[in-house]
Amino acid sequence: MISDLHSTRLKAAPLPAQATPLDGFGHLVTAIGDPDFERKLAGFVEGICGADQLYLFNVDKYEPHVRSALSSDGSDSAASIAKAYAAGRWWRFDSAMGKMCDEASLAPRLYQTDMMQASSDRLRSTLYGRMHLRDRIMVCGRAADDVIGISMLRSVERGPFGSDQRAQVEWMAQLAFPLVAKHWATVNRDRQLSRALTHLPDIERCIALAPEALPPREAAVCARYLYGQSTDGVAADLAIGRETVVTYRKRLYDRLGIGSHRELLLWYLNLYGSVRSRGHM
Repeated sequence: MISDLHSTRLKAAPLPAQATPLDGFGHLVTAIGDPDFERKLAGFVEGICGADQLYLFNVDKYEPHVRSALSSDGSDSAASIAKAYAAGRWWRFDSAMGKMCDEASLAPRLYQTDMMQASSDRLRSTLYGRMHLRDRIMVCGRAADDVIGISMLRSVERGPFGSDQRAQVEWMAQLAFPLVAKHWATVNRDRQLSRALTHLPDIERCIALAPEALPPREAAVCARYLYGQSTDGVAADLAIGRETVVTYRKRLYDRLGIGSHRELLLWYLNLYGSVRSRGHM
């Protein structure tokens, strides 16, 4: 057993007697997918366990990639620590990070590291000491094909997590972990959908996979209308006449059994979802 590391598999547990009320949790749920979700989560976490800093990250081949680094005082100290951790490749000496990757599963686990007793002298004296870090609790697990981590840190000034605070983190993590996974899935989906309508080559690739097997000219006209070009813009882009574009559009609508640009957009969004679900985009 690594002396500085304590690992616990999270299990369903009742609300601790001293836990923070659930008011903030409702705000988290409604903020899923919004830019301020991480900031609201940081405030909720601080209220639960007094953490100075919150880090949200995913892991690829044992290497953590921090997506959000937030400090309770609004400073950039958490972002600076995340940058230093990545630049120094400190995960190579971080026993908790390695253990977390080995044990990652759909059932999240909690890892607490006493930074004053870190098993790596180099990590303790160089990174933790220089950054004035005292204690860390990470909650990690799998969501779909991704390994997700939530890391909560307390500074030397605030001292280590108490037993009551750890119990509240165990309770809170059962709620927060799936929310973070849902938030990231929502953000990623929105980004993908935005690209699906703002990147012409992607639109063309998707249309080429349509079961209707659109002829090349109809497909080209279709892609450019979806991209947002006007009839005159499509004509100029394809170096054909305006009336020719209108003819291709009529053939396209007849082939798809639709009668408006709105219906064309709905057809494309359904197609895009189907293509993505098959892993072709």
